[in-house]
Amino acid sequence: MHQSNQARAHLVGSFPATNTESAMRTTLAGLKDLLVSVPDGETGWRYYFTAGLSQKIAGQSPALGGVWRSYDEQFNPLPAPKVNEAAKQAILNTIALHPDLDFGYAAEAIASYQTFLKLKQEGLIAKNVRFQVSLPGIGSFTMFILPEYQSAMEKLAFRALRKDVIRIAQELPGTDIAMQFDIAADFIMMEAQKDTTYLDTLRADFHPRSEDLKKLYSNQYIELINQVDPAATVGLHICPGNISNRAVLEPKDMSVSVELANTIMSRIARSLDWVHFGILPSWKNESHYAPLKGMQPGPAVYLGLVYPNDREGAEQRISCAHEHMEDFGIAPSCGLGRTSIEDAGSVLAIISEISRGASEGKVPLKVGEGLLALLYQGR
Repeated sequence: MHQSNQARAHLVGSFPATNTESAMRTTLAGLKDLLVSVPDGETGWRYYFTAGLSQKIAGQSPALGGVWRSYDEQFNPLPAPKVNEAAKQAILNTIALHPDLDFGYAAEAIASYQTFLKLKQEGLIAKNVRFQVSLPGIGSFTMFILPEYQSAMEKLAFRALRKDVIRIAQELPGTDIAMQFDIAADFIMMEAQKDTTYLDTLRADFHPRSEDLKKLYSNQYIELINQVDPAATVGLHICPGNISNRAVLEPKDMSVSVELANTIMSRIARSLDWVHFGILPSWKNESHYAPLKGMQPGPAVYLGLVYPNDREGAEQRISCAHEHMEDFGIAPSCGLGRTSIEDAGSVLAIISEISRGASEGKVPLKVGEGLLALLYQGR
């Protein structure tokens, strides 16, 4: 069991850099003493979250060609093609007989960990700071699958992700690892299943199936978390998605996200060390944060309420959240990988200024031209 280690700030995972070392050096330059874990920036094929994963698996597994959704040039899902029952059954048979998939997250973590060790040896990373490994939920992969094949493909996908979690536990020292599970598309589907009024405007690839998705996805996360090395810390990132730097769905409040965190926390065979909640920029009323009062004690809480060039808005959201929870850290709402260099720098600057000013009573340390220079080098 781990005692909750509430840091002042948290980063979700992705960052606008071309390689792991650039991502780590830049984030550490801005937030070095505010973090208890540092992610690798999710560069390469992970840059577009699970869109890159789906393209990778499609290239590796041509036999599964019939399962994928099609999209237009603006990345909007196209209507599903009509397929007769015989053709559909043939595809389902192919899925059932298909060899296990190789997602490749463990290989990426093992490679990035070497950079983490290098920076630690240089003294850039403190002894108590862990290497953060971020893994997506199954729903964020199967949203790219046509609805009639999603259940079958989820079995393949779950085995692949479970295998990555186990390999990380076997090959990396748990005392250095912070494992985060990113709950995005599956959270959106749970919201839409609970309140069907969202379906009028929600993209088709986020529409929920008829089965109980809260039960399905909670069970998946519980099983995955139970495979994490007991010496590692583990956390959740729960957010309403991010396409073109806008939320896919705008929840009315935090009720579903807090309920989901509590459900997972109550059933895992270990402690949950942190939960990061993505917060909408429009949430400037304390009622949005009221469900935080029902959050089970134990994990550190990070509120993703920092947006580019909006320090005033961040402070308003912090004030509203403090009506219902006294102690929490701050963060961006989601990964920063698909934001501009300038916007990523702005987010780090705001986090640094607010965190240092609030906790130390000192003149805020601005993240300015030096950090932007590092960001441009990382491109």
